[in-house]
Amino acid sequence: MAQVGRPKNRKNISQKRVKMMKELFILDYSNGFNITKAAEVAGICRKTYYNWMESDDDFRGTIKDINESLIDNTENELVKLINKGYFPAIKYYLTTHAKDRGYSDDTINVSVAEPIKITYINPE
Repeated sequence: MAQVGRPKNRKNISQKRVKMMKELFILDYSNGFNITKAAEVAGICRKTYYNWMESDDDFRGTIKDINESLIDNTENELVKLINKGYFPAIKYYLTTHAKDRGYSDDTINVSVAEPIKITYINPE
């Protein structure tokens, strides 16, 4: 007679344990770990993380909030560098936020009041 239920090779993990693993993952991820490291500490594989992201709205929302917080913190650090006069930070900000004012790495705009005359000198 065939046995009904989960295959023998799959672990039967309680909801309480899954909740604990999610909380551990979220704690480590929010402390600056990347997905791989936070998953390792929580005792899960990356695939489990992606399954949770797909199936658990609360988990997905928490991860989104952590990512948004990281962006906010990074923007604050960028502004600190700009206020200190650090040119690469200033240039980065202008090329990403002030393109409408002509700051861009993509194009070079050259305007000349009158045509440029080029004379070639033959060295003979």
